Formats: sequence, C-alpha cells, structure tokens
Amino acid sequence: MTLDATLTLVGSLPDDVRAYFLESVKCLENNLCRPAVVAIWSGFMFLFTQALDEAIDKQNGLDDSRRDRRGKGWRPDSETLRVAVQRRFIGPQEQKELEWYLTVRNRCAHFDGGPSVTLNQALGIAEALLKRIVSLSDTNTGKAIERRSEAADD
Repeated sequence: MTLDATLTLVGSLPDDVRAYFLESVKCLENNLCRPAVVAIWSGFMFLFTQALDEAIDKQNGLDDSRRDRRGKGWRPDSETLRVAVQRRFIGPQEQKELEWYLTVRNRCAHFDGGPSVTLNQALGIAEALLKRIVSLSDTNTGKAIERRSEAADD
C-alpha cells in the first residue's frame, strides 16, 4: 500500500478519528515506524471499541434514544478483543490477528530493545488496520455492525 492510498482511506474516516491516522502517515513519511504503529492502533481501537459498544447495545435491544452515550468505561485492549469474540462481533481468527497487532503495538510503545518494526511492516499494519477501520466507520447506519456480526457467524 502506498502512502497516497493510505491517505485516500484516511480521508473517508470521521474527523474525530482522522487525526490518529494523519499523525501515523506523517510518522511513516519520516520513517518513524514505532510511533506510527502506536497511532494507527490507537485510532483503530477507538473506532473498534465504539462499534463494539454500539453492537452490544443493539444486542441488548437499546435503540438510539436509550443508548448510554457516556461511554462504557476503559477496558484493556486485550479484554476488548475477548469481549468482541464473546459477543460474536469478531471471530476467533480475527481475534488472533488483532492480538498479534496489539503485541506489535505494545512492543513499539514500550520498546524493550528487541527487534524494531521496519517501514514495510508498519505499512502492512497500517493497511490491515485501515481496511478494518473503513468497515467500522459506517457504524452510524448499523450496516457495518450487521456485516461484522454475520462474518463472526461464519
């Protein structure tokens, strides 16, 4: 994936999330791979958690007028992924893939002197997470939630 293609995907995101990804792109342009991965993951988890919480509300029969807009509280990212599988929002295979990205993110955020992330690896992570994000950014209509719930059934 090129940075131009990444910017095209980023342009379709909601304004409140776009900043995570634009910062990530700036990092990638300057070969700052570790902060790029952290920023990409942060933006992804922001939208993922929001979409998951909306899906849980929908499963619990809460419509827009009864939905708790205050947020569900903080959960560790690994716990959010477990809840997503339990609620059939994602399948076990997607959980494994996302846990791998989380491991890379943690390695980047808490650098321990281990192997660094290359530019190609960071671009691959950006591409994979942005593809997932694009499907989550449509949560206002509920279509992405329904598609993701159906995919978890497979």
